Amino acid sequence: MPGAAPAVESSSLRNDLTRRDFTINAMAICIDNDNFGQLIDYFGGQRDILDKKIRVLHSLSFVDDPTRAFRAVRFAARYGFKLGSHTERLLKHAEQLGLFGKIRGGKLFVELKYILCENKYLVAFEELRKYGMLKYIAPKLSINDSRKNQFIYLDSMYKRFKDKLSADTNIAYVRYALLRFDYPAAEDKQVVTVLNAEQTLAERLIQIHGKGKYTAKKIKGMKTPHPSEIYAVLKKLTDEELLLAAVAMGEKSN
Repeated sequence: MPGAAPAVESSSLRNDLTRRDFTINAMAICIDNDNFGQLIDYFGGQRDILDKKIRVLHSLSFVDDPTRAFRAVRFAARYGFKLGSHTERLLKHAEQLGLFGKIRGGKLFVELKYILCENKYLVAFEELRKYGMLKYIAPKLSINDSRKNQFIYLDSMYKRFKDKLSADTNIAYVRYALLRFDYPAAEDKQVVTVLNAEQTLAERLIQIHGKGKYTAKKIKGMKTPHPSEIYAVLKKLTDEELLLAAVAMGEKSN
């Protein structure tokens, strides 16, 4: 019939759950009257929750969608879980095959942003380092003890001053700037460009990094500056840029 909408092909619940990423995300609850509240768990998700394991549903999971590896690390960090042994082998094999290098920049940036929004993002980054995945976020990326301490200080400042910061302050963006802190301006711009963030956001990320670093360097270079001189420099910054500058200057809160 001309103009008629195409029929929607239905699929079984099992087929739907089979397309999920991990067993812990592949469970359902019955809501019909006869079986209301019954758990449907074809793949052992409940067992994996009790065992604190992240497991993929099939051996080609990371081949079908390499971003799942970054989600696996993120969920493991969030819940204090470990990767199942088979899942860990699959992730290592995917890295050896270079599958993570084939993730489009936009998709990789989304996964990175989700990680940076986590409370336990440093745990996630340690796992990414262990599995050789940091280099896909940016070349030569590393997090040493000094940088970890800066992240901890940044988070303490954010927690302390959160109520005084502007509503659009995004701590994940400042964490991202600190992650790239050692990159020269041109290289930083290239890294952000490769990750293919939306243009307005990309400009914001580059400015947080550039202005935060420049301001810290400028104030450190002042000889016995008057408070009014420091204020004149700092008042031009957004709260995100201020947070990064404070970390870069190494100021300690009481």
